Amino acid sequence: MNNDDLKSALRQRIGLPESDSDNIYEATIDAIKECAKNLDTVAIPGFGSFSCSKTDESIVIDESTGTNTLVPPKIELSFRTSVVLKKKFVG
Repeated sequence: MNNDDLKSALRQRIGLPESDSDNIYEATIDAIKECAKNLDTVAIPGFGSFSCSKTDESIVIDESTGTNTLVPPKIELSFRTSVVLKKKFVG
């Protein structure tokens, strides 16, 4: 399922016009992004939780050339499914 398929499924489920359902979708994604920037966890009951971890910048030394490279910091977003969702798929 790609982005457009997800938007279409959401539109059919909630029965709102395309612009309204797209606004709900975009607002949900933006809220998750904002929480990720703040390194917060977003939990959706019955679905799962998104959590973030930040890796600090570091310097990596290339053994063969002896050059130093600065690796910038990064934020990694991970998803963990809820027990309810796992039971629906696994049984």
